Amino acid sequence: MRVFIVSANREQRPDPVVPLGASYVAGAARAAGHDVAFHDCCFDADGDLQALAASVERARPEVIGLAMRNVDDVAWPNAHGWLAEYRAIMGILRRAGVPVVLGGAGFSLFPGPWLDALGADYGIVGEGERAFVDVLAALARDEAVPRITRSLSRPPDPTIEPAFDLVDLERYFRLGGGANVQTRRGWPSRRRDFVPCTKRAFDAVSSGRAQRLPRRARHVNRCHEHA
Repeated sequence: MRVFIVSANREQRPDPVVPLGASYVAGAARAAGHDVAFHDCCFDADGDLQALAASVERARPEVIGLAMRNVDDVAWPNAHGWLAEYRAIMGILRRAGVPVVLGGAGFSLFPGPWLDALGADYGIVGEGERAFVDVLAALARDEAVPRITRSLSRPPDPTIEPAFDLVDLERYFRLGGGANVQTRRGWPSRRRDFVPCTKRAFDAVSSGRAQRLPRRARHVNRCHEHA
């Protein structure tokens, strides 16, 4: 299938952040035999969706994955939320007339409300590498797909390589960002008194399980090579 992955994050303060999760999902889809195209919104001009529209037209996707990293910029008391920007992006993606699958850390915090607010078809909570490939396989077989897939109990596939060749790593490095190396997320303790978030949010994105990269040195070397 022709798969189009979009990283919706535009935040560049204090530094732009390489779309690691979306890169892994793109790599997993490609490893499963799909034709993958990728669009990173981080360096698109504010409010300008022409580049994204052109990417959609070139990709001619059969399925679209939209990764949403942030809910807001946590700049209290004048925080800026990203829902309006995501709605504008969805307006472009919907023109393709194909299923749209939501994912990412931001989506995993509010999966039901955001799926409704954005009018997408499906959503994935937690790691997306295996779950997204499963959704693609089900769609290809014309099988029913759950509206929200929760992959929290499934560890990420350590054999999947992020599709860094689809990301402008050199530009991220030049602007002060860096390629992420995620070895663990959250905290393995079940205590909540020091965790400044709800139990639902903690369970969704801060499980504390060991994460990916059993061969971290190789991953770091690849980041350096692509940069």
